Amino acid sequence: MTWNFSGSKPHSVTVANGPRGFSSVYWGQTSGSYSVTPKVKGTYKLVCLVHPTTMAETLVVK
Repeated sequence: MTWNFSGSKPHSVTVANGPRGFSSVYWGQTSGSYSVTPKVKGTYKLVCLVHPTTMAETLVVK
């Protein structure tokens, strides 16, 4: 999975709940990308730490 960050506001991606944690480095950047390949099966709830109530998603690894 790859997340591309762009725009005038910074973003991040972090596991809020899941079988394994991972998180992009948050330095207040407004551009760039973050990639990860989850290898542990399960459901991952992901959020942007800057916008946790409006930017969230669920990732299912089978």
